[in-house]
Amino acid sequence: LISSAHDYQFDIGGCGSVSVSQDPLGAIGAGCGSTVWDAGLCISAFLGRQGSLERLGTVVELGAGTGIVGISLAKLGAGRVICTDRPNCLPLLAHNVAMNECTASISVLPLTWANADHISQLKETISPYHIDMLICSDLFAWPDLYQALADTIMSLSSERTRVLMAYEERDVEKEGDFFRLLNKRFAISEVEPSLMHPSYSAKDLHIFQACFKPECIGSTAPAE
Repeated sequence: LISSAHDYQFDIGGCGSVSVSQDPLGAIGAGCGSTVWDAGLCISAFLGRQGSLERLGTVVELGAGTGIVGISLAKLGAGRVICTDRPNCLPLLAHNVAMNECTASISVLPLTWANADHISQLKETISPYHIDMLICSDLFAWPDLYQALADTIMSLSSERTRVLMAYEERDVEKEGDFFRLLNKRFAISEVEPSLMHPSYSAKDLHIFQACFKPECIGSTAPAE
């Protein structure tokens, strides 16, 4: 199925050149996770403005899709990057990681949100370390999955985890439902637009960061 994909090259500020195969016709992964969206470029360029990420330990990306954000992180020097997505999305993701010669620094693992077996496998892979940064790029298009996404973020995070979420605004009311759900356990703030890369920013592109509220650290209850 990879033969149905088309190769594209992106020059992302601070990250250099990133090559990815995309599948605009949706033949791979049932059309999910097979296209680069603006939010992925936005958060990659934002991270590129931070300089070298060599001191950053373990980074996990949820719903990695084409892998463009994880690949950008690896090129910025992040010590360990784990790109996750649904099993049917992994062939394209792994292909793109290999195409950028990042297999030594990026692991590709299955993770369907709220899937206990997948979460357990990921935690075993990371152990005895913790996740320093959790990346979510343009994952708010499916309101019926908000609960599963919030629970997955909560399950994977520790008091030291910084959650970065980028998305393109489409339906403010629906997207607000996710943030209200996450806000029950996490303190959330928006990144100032002035800190974003000028070539990869727009009024409808947002980056939020979140971390556990002190009183919620160690909680295992779902964010209902």
